[in-house]
Amino acid sequence: MEVKNLTVVMGARKSSDASLERMRVQKIIIHKDYKPPHLDSDLSLLLLATPIQFTNFKMPICLQVKEWAWDRCWMLEWVTAHEYVTCGQRISTKSVKPEISKILGGELADIRDFPWQVSIFNKGKHHCGGSILSEWWILTASHCIINKNISDLEIIYGEDNLIRNVMKQKVDKLIIHSQFDRWILDNDIALLLLKSPLNVTVKKAPICLSEVTKIERWRNCWVTGWGITNTSMLTVVPVLQKVDLQLVEWNKCSRLVPMLTRNMLCAGNPESGNDACQGDSGGPLVCQKKENQSIWYQLGIVSWGVGCGLKNKPGVYTKVSNYLLWINRETKTAGKPYMHEPDSGFNFFLIPETYRFDFQKDLYSSPSFA
Repeated sequence: MEVKNLTVVMGARKSSDASLERMRVQKIIIHKDYKPPHLDSDLSLLLLATPIQFTNFKMPICLQVKEWAWDRCWMLEWVTAHEYVTCGQRISTKSVKPEISKILGGELADIRDFPWQVSIFNKGKHHCGGSILSEWWILTASHCIINKNISDLEIIYGEDNLIRNVMKQKVDKLIIHSQFDRWILDNDIALLLLKSPLNVTVKKAPICLSEVTKIERWRNCWVTGWGITNTSMLTVVPVLQKVDLQLVEWNKCSRLVPMLTRNMLCAGNPESGNDACQGDSGGPLVCQKKENQSIWYQLGIVSWGVGCGLKNKPGVYTKVSNYLLWINRETKTAGKPYMHEPDSGFNFFLIPETYRFDFQKDLYSSPSFA
């Protein structure tokens, strides 16, 4: 067996799970007295190419020094079992809420609280946000990557401060929705296929998707990103920010902002001041279900808005639930299939893939999130 063909996986319950961390092997050491077909001295060591970063899910085992009278013994192996939910979960951290005045309603965020958040760099600088769907896929907005050179794009993950020595991942393929409308930003959704899989850990984990659309089913919604925190200073901040928002009924939002289609949803704050802004585009709007507060789901992708944090002007987000079949199909076609796990109790495959909303308009207000 060649060392180049070996990979060590760890950190989760399923050997096929995208959340497992995969590590390359540098050297194989087989016991000198091992002589098959006899299984005496059936022992070997694997030297990893890089060290393991120990977490609650990756810890060393003790070895016995001398014989003891053992009580209970267990043997573990990979078996086919029921699907364990690994997306949308975060490890409890002891992060302290920082003493910082809110700008556009935001505050500093810990990447361990939002481990699915990534930054998309273009030519070495933060350009847009995105979210981890799986070890291979990043979800973002079409307007973030259209007409961009794939060689200029990098994914920054597992870090909330972009000026540190960050981990970067190259992009192998861009998938922009074929019906993306650059004028009204309808179907503003895109996928990025990575050149190599992410090592998913406590600071980089996938987000769940949901077909549940009724806003009364959701609570505790947040949007995160490295966008501007002051509308008079159009520069992004290097430290991840978060802001809590309330979902807004579509009919109400359609009276407040122009050009709203059924592929969009709205979120904001009735008192204004809480909003996403330039530089946050492509990032996730995540919420928890009222009946299950341990799992996080991405409902929206930061798309556009009329200004930032204005009263009665909610931010507009791509409605992710309208694109579940599109995501499944595009990822399968690309050879790295992602499959959403149904969570609503009805067959969402009977729902049309996207909704189109035809309307007449006399006035256009340019989207804020370029």
